[in-house]
Amino acid sequence: MDQTKVGSFLKGLRKEKGFTQEQLAEKLNTTGRTVSRWETGNNLPDITMLVELADLYDVDIREIIDGERKSENMTEETRDVLGKVSEYVDVDKQKKARWVRNTSIIGLTSLFLALIVQSIMLFRAPDTLPLLIGIIMTFVAFVTLFVVALYANGVAKSSKAFKVVKWILIVSGAYVCLHVISVLVVFAVVFLYEMAPANSVTTYDKAHFVTEYGSDMDTGLYLFPEDTTKMTDVSFNGSFDVGMFDTEGFLILSGTYSEEDYLAEVERLGSVTCTIKDITLAVKYDASSYSLPAYVACDGFDYSYEYALLDADNHRITYVFINYPNVNKPSAYSSYLKKDKASYSNGALSNFTIYAYTFDNGESYLEFNDNL
Repeated sequence: MDQTKVGSFLKGLRKEKGFTQEQLAEKLNTTGRTVSRWETGNNLPDITMLVELADLYDVDIREIIDGERKSENMTEETRDVLGKVSEYVDVDKQKKARWVRNTSIIGLTSLFLALIVQSIMLFRAPDTLPLLIGIIMTFVAFVTLFVVALYANGVAKSSKAFKVVKWILIVSGAYVCLHVISVLVVFAVVFLYEMAPANSVTTYDKAHFVTEYGSDMDTGLYLFPEDTTKMTDVSFNGSFDVGMFDTEGFLILSGTYSEEDYLAEVERLGSVTCTIKDITLAVKYDASSYSLPAYVACDGFDYSYEYALLDADNHRITYVFINYPNVNKPSAYSSYLKKDKASYSNGALSNFTIYAYTFDNGESYLEFNDNL
């Protein structure tokens, strides 16, 4: 069979009747795209459509199949046989369509419920990237199955309905693509931030550290001295890793004082306070958690730690600040950590700090950051 010849013949018959492809599609309850595929020879009408086309164009089915007119017309007997064949095909199609329709309804219901559950979970945990990707994939599956269900139920067979479905699919696809692109951009930015090397610091400048990193790391470095002029045998190490959402880093300043200056510095450390609104918060003294006695300004608040270790025998003080400490691998601050490493797993905002306070009405404030 010459499909191109058949297509040209169908096109000629349509033009003889003065129909556009869209008008013919409306009459046959199909789409203009389907008609176009017939007439270009890319596809052929099924047996049911052949009967309808033959009646509409007033030609013999054999003429359509051969792609040219014949002298004799279709006999009533032939028409009757083809009609029964068409009815048989219709019954078979209806059975298959019923199965597809029922399956589509079950699938759509399941996907819709999954979409609702995932959306609720995302609302409760907005930073869960895999869950967001799962929602997008579920949405794509829902739209796809929705279109299949429309076709199975005959809703999308007319050209107008087909256009509506097509635009729904286009808009939905654009929506999904936008979210996928957004997720990929966020992932790429986070990845680049994570891969960027930490910014090591070699010069002690408290004012600069507080200005640049204090609000991100929930500290004012109140325990740290303004400078190192009264210290000897000074050692300093620090590093900051500025991420997309948080800044991780540490500062370790250690130095030896004269006996007089040491006592004065210990007195200063014990009197350090921070005032938030009308509430004054004081540092606490901890004689057991570390290898040396310590004054503590922050103990795990949002994974931030600030303390001063007191070595009275050598008149030496080590000032430590750590944000998001990694206790599972050796680091510059490993020897200054708490004895109980498991305590670092809790970074609750209810942990001790002099830099934040929650009032009875539920409002929380940072000393240098307004509302939390």
